Amino acid sequence: MPKLPRRRPSLEILEDRRLPATFGVAWPDPQHLTLSFAPDGALMDNAPSVLNQALNARMATSTWQLDILRAYQSWAVLGNLNIGLVNDTGAPSGQPGPIQGNPAFGDIRVGAHALTSDAVAEATPFDLLGNAAGDVVLNSAAPFGNGPSAQEDLYTAMLHEAGHTLGLDHNTSDPNSVMNETNGLRAHPSASDIAAVQALYGVRQPDPIVNSHDGTTFKTAAPLTFLDPAALSGLLPVPIGASTCVGPWTANADVTSLTDKDIYSIKTPAKAEGPLEVVVRTSGISLLTPQVTIYDAGASVVASALSIDPLHNDVTVTITNPRPGAVYYAKVNSGQANVFGIGAYRIAVGLPTLAHTAVFPKNPVESTVYPNKGIAFAKALDLKAQSPATDARWPFIARNALATPTETDFYRVQSTRALAPGGTLLVTVWGLQTGGLSPNVTILDASNNPLPTQVVSRDPGSITLQVQNVSDTSKYVIKVSAADPAGTHAVGGYFLGAEFRAAPLALDAFVSGTLDASRPMALQTLNITSSRLLHFDLSGTAGALPANTALRMTLFDQSMKPVFVLTHHGASDSTADDVLLAPGTYVARFVAATRSGAPLPKLTYSLKGAVRGDLIGPSPIDTTLNPVAPAPTPPPPPAIYVWTTTNISLYNTYISLTDPYGNPWFY
Repeated sequence: MPKLPRRRPSLEILEDRRLPATFGVAWPDPQHLTLSFAPDGALMDNAPSVLNQALNARMATSTWQLDILRAYQSWAVLGNLNIGLVNDTGAPSGQPGPIQGNPAFGDIRVGAHALTSDAVAEATPFDLLGNAAGDVVLNSAAPFGNGPSAQEDLYTAMLHEAGHTLGLDHNTSDPNSVMNETNGLRAHPSASDIAAVQALYGVRQPDPIVNSHDGTTFKTAAPLTFLDPAALSGLLPVPIGASTCVGPWTANADVTSLTDKDIYSIKTPAKAEGPLEVVVRTSGISLLTPQVTIYDAGASVVASALSIDPLHNDVTVTITNPRPGAVYYAKVNSGQANVFGIGAYRIAVGLPTLAHTAVFPKNPVESTVYPNKGIAFAKALDLKAQSPATDARWPFIARNALATPTETDFYRVQSTRALAPGGTLLVTVWGLQTGGLSPNVTILDASNNPLPTQVVSRDPGSITLQVQNVSDTSKYVIKVSAADPAGTHAVGGYFLGAEFRAAPLALDAFVSGTLDASRPMALQTLNITSSRLLHFDLSGTAGALPANTALRMTLFDQSMKPVFVLTHHGASDSTADDVLLAPGTYVARFVAATRSGAPLPKLTYSLKGAVRGDLIGPSPIDTTLNPVAPAPTPPPPPAIYVWTTTNISLYNTYISLTDPYGNPWFY
């Protein structure tokens, strides 16, 4: 292809606000985070992952998987964080679904494909733009290895990327920080790293069972009801301490430190019908490798088992012939004295099938925060802030369920800190089950009047809204209902998160323009200074497009090859997607057309977006770890992206309306 002609562009450097994709934002539900390894072929950033192919060629599968899990667990043990390993179906990243808890893959998803030479890996911190948040893409061409002899130590790289996905920015002031990208091997987060992650998530909290039982000695053991058909009419997972608790049948608990221990008492039925089985589930919940010990009433050990593999960390202990009517004790503690010795778990005791079902429920829709719900405006539940001014966690959260299509839940919130004029209430809700609830949210004032809201993001599994100009002296009510009570996704569990912010979330305004029958195409040039994951949001300037009209943006690289396409048919407020772009110059073409081929009416369009990911590049390896040279003062960062206004006539030769990407109605 010929080179692009010279031109005189008018230059506009846009402010790099990176909203809502920004560091310093905590995950709304950090105690229920999940992680998965993308199978080869899964689309991440619009490219197929080759994680297994790339890393299996350099080390054993279990070696690189454990390195990645150890990197994440090194952060999780420092705060109110649990990260559980889950399966990955290979579905494309960014597909519609919940921001957290997508059943297709983990909240944090690790993959690999070819990046440019300026990047070892690219990570996306939490944002509200969709479930691509938390994605980590390793450069499949990078020379990853294990330990000091490796040119690029995988554990060190992942320790850095894990910090990014949890919301931490680069740290250039501390040479010992794992977030300092100029340093080499690092064994664990530094003191400043610990302070940074705890500023987001707080310190790790004591075991939940302490709320109702000491649970650390045989005398103060937390009781668990033995699961058998006579005692159980319907298996309903209810945590210890819940007011509706009949059993309790199960307990959700946590090994908070390497010295922590949780002790439960179990009384077998007077007519024992089979073996006693203690099932401790950590898979999908945390990376804890637990030890489970069973004692009789005289405190003698009857049986025990442990796990030391976070890839397979569930533990089951069985007593084949328990004594009828006898009391037994189950102790849960660390299975090994390292970072995998800390984390959350779920426990049940009883007949094997029932105990296993209790810790692996098909639809765990009941609340783990509020067992009762406000079912009317006048009975709205007052949500209490979980972290008033102590850290950056989302202060208001709830996990509940809509049991019937017409059910509605109400929650009352009020800011715990002073808000200047222009304050914003941000609310996000997502469903918790596969094919479950598609939620809707209404925000009301104290008089039950709906407030004007702005949609930040919406898809079939989740919705995020914000209300501007709220006050810290006023109370607001959040109403959760089914988006379509008559539809097939009108019931199920959901997560609710809310926070008050000083300013609303907003995407960067990239470009806008007008198209009509005399000018159905417009062009803009985009210059990228370094590899970046960009989020694009295409819409009519006023939102929806005119009836039976469509708009398409196609991004061409320097060889005039289309690398990204975004089409908006007006069925929703906007159409959005992500793409990873290498450094270079791109041409964005905007075209519009009518469905029937009739002359195009006047149409205004708007392209907004944000930088979602952050990358690390090749770094020197310091095999001694100590001493570490102070990091040099970096130069001011260049503008990440620059948009240039382009004369359409200069590109007519190279970008034709006759190609298949030109007509927005072409599928």
